[in-house]
Amino acid sequence: EQAARLIFGSHPYARVSPSADDVEKLTREELQRIHAAALIPNNATFVVVGDVDKEDIVREIEDLFKGWPPGEYAAPSFAAFPERKERTLTVVDRPGSAQSNIVLANRAIDRKSPDYFPTIVMNQVLGAGASSRVFMNLREEKGYTYGAYTRLDTKRLGGDFEATAEVRTAVTGDSLKEFFYELDRIRNEDVPDEELNDAKNFLTGVFPIRAETQEGMTNLLVNQLLFDLPDNYLQTYRSNIEAITSDDVRRVANLYVRPAEMAMVIVGDAKEIVPQAEKFAAAIEIFDIEGNPVALPGQEAAAN
Repeated sequence: EQAARLIFGSHPYARVSPSADDVEKLTREELQRIHAAALIPNNATFVVVGDVDKEDIVREIEDLFKGWPPGEYAAPSFAAFPERKERTLTVVDRPGSAQSNIVLANRAIDRKSPDYFPTIVMNQVLGAGASSRVFMNLREEKGYTYGAYTRLDTKRLGGDFEATAEVRTAVTGDSLKEFFYELDRIRNEDVPDEELNDAKNFLTGVFPIRAETQEGMTNLLVNQLLFDLPDNYLQTYRSNIEAITSDDVRRVANLYVRPAEMAMVIVGDAKEIVPQAEKFAAAIEIFDIEGNPVALPGQEAAAN
């Protein structure tokens, strides 16, 4: 919730889940209004995967849905994403917590970006799996955590890059140091051929598995339609991955992995975390688990 707020600001992407108060405020009339405005046939697509005859299924759909009235669809307008200028630290205080849950995030690409393929290859090298750089560093070499990862969340209108781990509280600062080491390394050094080929082979190898079931194929087609991807997207996926070079990886890493402006969000014991993490950030804020701002450790006494 805190990372989404920092990355997406007033945009709806900043809302991870409603609060209990948000749900209680909903009325029947409001739900009816949203239903009538959003669920309309002229803004809908049927996807059918299975042993069906096209003419028969189209005729059946037309018969079943002939009473569904069309509406007027207006593309919504949203607030612009905030521009970040510096690295910040946001701590959600859980006193006595044995672990620190770390998220490092910056805004990245939307799903239609022409840099999608080099960026997912870059992410595979950096932190998408158990053989990736951040996993091997923070877990296998340092033993700070059971798992450390990076991920891309690519939505229709925007997206973000995140590095995440749950670490022992005592090694919060050391974990941040290793994260930033790896984030800088992917930007500043060419990825060796063997490492690049391993990442590409994994992505091209796992892709057909996603289409083995009818549900998997349906999901792929739905995503292709929802994100306005090319008609040949599925057929060219593997060739697009195979074409990525080390230069491509380094280029997109410098564009979309931006350590100097990352939002650092850590959930854990603030009095233990802040002394370890404050040197990595230009600004610090602390919240309780309900999202209310609280004073920095030591400031309470100064205020009294």
